[in-house]
Amino acid sequence: MENTKYANCPPWWFCQELDSFSGSWTVPAAPRLSDGQTIYLFIGMEDYRDQSGQLIQTVLQWGPTVYTNCNVGGPYWGIASYLIKADNTCEVGTFYRVNVGDNIVGSMSCYVSNGCGGYWTVDTKDTTTGTDSVLNVLADTNYLSMYNVYVTLEVHGVVRCGDYPQGGGITFSNLQVTGGTPGWNSLVRVNDGCGEGVTVNQQGNPSSVTLSYNSGAGPSLGLDGSNQAYCSHTTTSCTTTLSTTHPNDIILAYTFEALDLASSCTFSVSDGAGLSWTHRAEVSGRNDGTTGSNRDQLAEFWAKSTNVLSSDSVTESISGCASYSYGGEYNGLEVFAVSGANYVNPFDPTSAGTGSDSVSGQQSVTTASISTSNPPDLVIAGVQHATGAAPSPGSGFTMILSSGGDGSEYQSFAGTVSNLGVSFSFNTSSYWQEIADAVR
Repeated sequence: MENTKYANCPPWWFCQELDSFSGSWTVPAAPRLSDGQTIYLFIGMEDYRDQSGQLIQTVLQWGPTVYTNCNVGGPYWGIASYLIKADNTCEVGTFYRVNVGDNIVGSMSCYVSNGCGGYWTVDTKDTTTGTDSVLNVLADTNYLSMYNVYVTLEVHGVVRCGDYPQGGGITFSNLQVTGGTPGWNSLVRVNDGCGEGVTVNQQGNPSSVTLSYNSGAGPSLGLDGSNQAYCSHTTTSCTTTLSTTHPNDIILAYTFEALDLASSCTFSVSDGAGLSWTHRAEVSGRNDGTTGSNRDQLAEFWAKSTNVLSSDSVTESISGCASYSYGGEYNGLEVFAVSGANYVNPFDPTSAGTGSDSVSGQQSVTTASISTSNPPDLVIAGVQHATGAAPSPGSGFTMILSSGGDGSEYQSFAGTVSNLGVSFSFNTSSYWQEIADAVR
């Protein structure tokens, strides 16, 4: 949240009761990205208890209301007048959809001639179309007066800069207070790295305030660093380093293990920065009759990195499959970072797709199928092929990393895909495993 505040209080017993507050602003362009976010742009008044009190607001809103018992709004711009109560419930006037570029005028005024007595008219009007959301409220049954005024950008569910409205900021103009003369103070309660700021353009009556952000400041969905390492069959772990240029990246690791002589093998991933790694998918293959079970395995792990990484040591480890003859097995990893992804829910709502050879089948082209429902997406895939030959990417894909029979690839998709075949090709047939996924 970022806002400006006319701090008429505390302490409340020296406060000057305010009679009205009004201002105007323009509906900005819609957010470029959709992550279920809610954006509130409003002017408001609050009683002397400040954060614990009640708040009346004239609101321009994108997304669904987050307050209890006020079920209005969606992925579009709309206006409404609100009373937010101390228990986080609310009262709301009629919600009207509005258009980009419309002029919004908000006003709050007491409507009892002999002292406000807590009775207020909250009016949010689109002067371009004439729609008008009016709410008459008794602001508080105990403390009946308003002492503080706000100009606010409040957000919920924003996970990347593209979730903000396009345009870089909102200017609130013609801010008028009766019962006092505002001297605005600025406050940025949460800075999520998208250039949030407050500029007081003009003090007094009227006044003007700009709440700024950068909806294009975040990186676009794409790669942000990669590296790989492969280790011999005398080892049970393999380490590489990863550096990134952006904060809030999603880190992906494909882990490889081949030619084990045990019935099972377990992967794990760790790193020097202390990231929390999650196992997402795994597939095995090469049942060549040696052990009666699959001997090659491929897995996908992921983590979030709030900070930029500098030569972070990322280690893949195997357990339960070290051979008696050599003390380990062939193992390795390919690790890469994706910037501009949804940091809260980074994967498109679909399970990671996998593909592998059958007991007797061996191919030179590998394929895993994937579908998406929440673009834009970066479709990624990792492959392990027993030939030791370098893989070639599928049509439209670009290699991320490759070494021997292992590799990874990616392709950006602006729209959804359905049962997309994600493939690699090799110059000869052999046992193989593949995992495909979609980061959004």
